Amino acid sequence: MWDFQDDSPGGHTVTSRTGPQSTTLTARGEKTVKKDSGDPGPFGPSLLLDGETVFVKDGDIGALDVSKTGGQVTVVNWVNDTAADHDDTVDGKPVNGMAFRAGSHCEGGAEEARQYGSYFDGSFYLDWSHAHYTPHIGAQDGASPGYPWNRDYAASARKYFTGVGQGQWHMEAFTYDGHQIVAYVDGLSDIWKDVPEPEPNVPGFTLRQTVDRNPFILDKPINGSPTKKRFTIGGAVLGNPPAFAGVNFTKGKLGGVAVFNRALTAEEIMAIRLGTLRPGEPITKYSFEVSSMGRHPMKDIGWTAKSGPNCADVSADTDEHYHVARQEGASKAYLQMASTAIGATWVPITGLRSTQVKRVRFKLSAAASSASGQRLLVRVGDRWWTSDAAYTTSTVQKDIPDWPHADAVTHAMSWDKGHWRSVTIDESGDGALSIAEGTNQDSIPAGPLQAIGFIADGGDGSVVRVTDVELLPN
Repeated sequence: MWDFQDDSPGGHTVTSRTGPQSTTLTARGEKTVKKDSGDPGPFGPSLLLDGETVFVKDGDIGALDVSKTGGQVTVVNWVNDTAADHDDTVDGKPVNGMAFRAGSHCEGGAEEARQYGSYFDGSFYLDWSHAHYTPHIGAQDGASPGYPWNRDYAASARKYFTGVGQGQWHMEAFTYDGHQIVAYVDGLSDIWKDVPEPEPNVPGFTLRQTVDRNPFILDKPINGSPTKKRFTIGGAVLGNPPAFAGVNFTKGKLGGVAVFNRALTAEEIMAIRLGTLRPGEPITKYSFEVSSMGRHPMKDIGWTAKSGPNCADVSADTDEHYHVARQEGASKAYLQMASTAIGATWVPITGLRSTQVKRVRFKLSAAASSASGQRLLVRVGDRWWTSDAAYTTSTVQKDIPDWPHADAVTHAMSWDKGHWRSVTIDESGDGALSIAEGTNQDSIPAGPLQAIGFIADGGDGSVVRVTDVELLPN
C-alpha cells in the first residue's frame, strides 16, 4: 500500500508503507513528487499528478506479479480526477484515451505485458459511453484475441464526471477471482447488463458482442508470461524499449493505492470505504450523470424502474414514469418521473448493512405542488420497505430545475416501529407493485441493505425530479 505520506515533495520516488516487501517506484524523466495539502486524501496530503507523470517499478515486481500468488487480485485507490477529458496526444494530435491509476499493465509495443489495471473511462468497448470506472484484466501480453486492444474489463454502470470544479473524491476498487471482474465505486458495485460493443472498424477487430459489463465474466488466469512486468502509479507505460514511456495518465489528486493478492468480498471493500471516509464525506452520492442532453433509460445507469400495479418493467423506457434526464440549461442531471400510476426505481447495494446508513439526503424539485410524493425505498435482506413519510416540494420549478434553490430533504434511517410500510414487488407472472396501508408494528431487524431508491403512489402526472442522493454514515 502507498499512502504517499513519507514521500518527500521534490523527490523522484514513492515507496509502499505496508506489504511483504518495500516497493519503490521512480518517476519517469525529470518528474518529481508533488503534494496537495489543501485537498487531502484519506491519509493526509495527496499526491498531485499533472497528467504527465508516472511512477514505475521496472524489473522484478515481486508480490505485485499476482500470477505467482494464486491469480487473484484486488486494487483500491482514492482519487480526485480533475482532467477535463482523458485523451492522449500522439504525434501532436489528441486520441481517445483513458486514465490509469495503478497496476501492472504495460500497453502495446514489442515488450507489452498486460496483467491488471485500475482504469477510468475506457469507453471504446462501451460503444463510446464515457465516465465509467473500467478496471482491466490481461490474460495475455497482447490485446484480447479478435480485438485491437484489451477488451477484458468490467465497467460500472454509474458515471461520474471529472474536471476542475466538478471532480470529487472517489474510492475506486476492483476484484478478480479468476472468474469475474467486479468494479466498485465508493465501496459499492452495481449491475450493468447487455452493453453493446461498437461495430468493428479497425484492422484486427473482427468480433462484436453484447456483454454484461459489471460483473464481467472472464474465466481466464491472469497473464503469467515470462515477459518482464512493470508496476506503475499515475499512468500506464508503453511496451516500447528502451524508454517504456508513460501513457493514459491521471490528472488530479491520488490519495492512496492498495493491492491485495486475493479478491476481497463486498463486505471487505465496504469496510475499507467506511474506514477511510474523509470528514463530512458521504458513503456515496448518486447524481444520475449521463453522457448527453435529453432523456435516458434508467438501465443505462444501472437502476431498475417499475410502473403500475402489475409491476411492468420500464427500465429501458424514456417516456412516462422514471427515467434519467439532463436539460439544456440545467446544472445537473436528475432522476425524473411524471405519471399517475404507482412506480418504483432502485439501484442494487453491496456490502452495506442497514444500520450503517444513518441518513439519506437528496435534492427534490417538482413542476407543481400537487406532484406525487416520493418515498424512500429500501430492501433489507429479502424484504422491501418504504418510508411512511412521502416527500413533496415546497418550491415549484415548472421547467428547468434550479438545483441551488431546490428543496433539500434529509431522511433519518430509524428502523423502529411506525416508520416504514411493507412493499410488494413481484416481478413474476402478472406481477404486483403495492404499498401496505399500515406501518411496521415491530422494529425491522438489521440486515444487508440490498437496494435503495424511491417509490411513489402516483399523482396528477406533474414532473418530479430528484438528484444528489447521498448515503450518510452519521
